[in-house]
Amino acid sequence: MKYTVIKTSEQYNLYCDLLEEMADDDMFETDEFELLELLIEVYDSKNCDEMGLNKKVNPIDLILSIMEDHKMNTRGLADKLKKSEGYVSNILNKKKPISKNVAIQLSKLFALQLDALLRPYDLESKKILHVERITAKEKIYRDKLLAEKDKQIELKKHEVF
Repeated sequence: MKYTVIKTSEQYNLYCDLLEEMADDDMFETDEFELLELLIEVYDSKNCDEMGLNKKVNPIDLILSIMEDHKMNTRGLADKLKKSEGYVSNILNKKKPISKNVAIQLSKLFALQLDALLRPYDLESKKILHVERITAKEKIYRDKLLAEKDKQIELKKHEVF
């Protein structure tokens, strides 16, 4: 099949369908796959820039959206990645970061740009750990320090004027 630069959404959808079929057949290393992937990336990049969407989606939301489109659950994704369901669940729940190896697998599986999966995002576990580590006594001490700091700031404001 002769491929050309993508100019319409119909052509884009056709190329995406072809790329998915090739991915299902494990044809990642073929020139045809790489060419389709490049044509789709160029179209995505151009259209995302025009709509102001480029680099705004966090990787987890992107993966969840694609899973929904493919009617895939956590177990299904875990099977495709050859990882445990618990491990994949921890990634999807932002308890573990996406490793480079998993990002590469997801990139190939869903025909995504690798950098879309390696964007920084907040992990929920960091927030949870931070909250769990602070005791009531530490909270009182911290609040006193903050109140004292606020007083000092107020005093400095009055000194300036």
